Amino acid sequence: AVVSTQSTGSVRILSERKEGYLTWDKDDAPAMDFVTASANIRASIFGIEQKSRFDVKGMAGNIITAIATTNAIIAGQIVLEGMKILRDEWKRCTSTILQPNPTSRRKLIIPSPLVPPNPNCYACAEKPEVTVTLNTETMTVGGFQDRVLKKHLGMVAPDVEIDDGKGTILISSEEGETEENSDKSLAIFGVTSHSRLKCDD
Repeated sequence: AVVSTQSTGSVRILSERKEGYLTWDKDDAPAMDFVTASANIRASIFGIEQKSRFDVKGMAGNIITAIATTNAIIAGQIVLEGMKILRDEWKRCTSTILQPNPTSRRKLIIPSPLVPPNPNCYACAEKPEVTVTLNTETMTVGGFQDRVLKKHLGMVAPDVEIDDGKGTILISSEEGETEENSDKSLAIFGVTSHSRLKCDD
């Protein structure tokens, strides 16, 4: 508690000397004292083993504070929305956006109503599927991947399996697994009229 009080005073003095926000530095003694004291106070409350300044410095040096803070905010929002679901309050659920900078109203967290699934969307529809018309004799596997899956359907690293009951892998996102298929036509793999392909990204 004594170290916490002293370090808080030191950090406050530093913040008054500098304009804007203080920058975290594990080699800054007042900052390390503040973090160590705060962590050990919290640890004592929950019966967790306390750590030395050296131990805390080693752990804190591996933490990217901006990412840790953002993750904590998002995790908190997920829990709040989860509580609404458990209470069967679906109408109160919202989609939340964390802004990189405050809005004109000085808000960082912006809630918005949930948008119902679009029945015409191949991604969020109840039965996600899309019908593709092409010539399987001339369309190569590589062309299908680049022109259809990536360009038109917006996939990044697709995996494609032929729905033939055998689990035939046509395209794999794993490097080197199916590259030899790229120049071959879809028809060579038995893809014809009314064939069904299972695609994942």
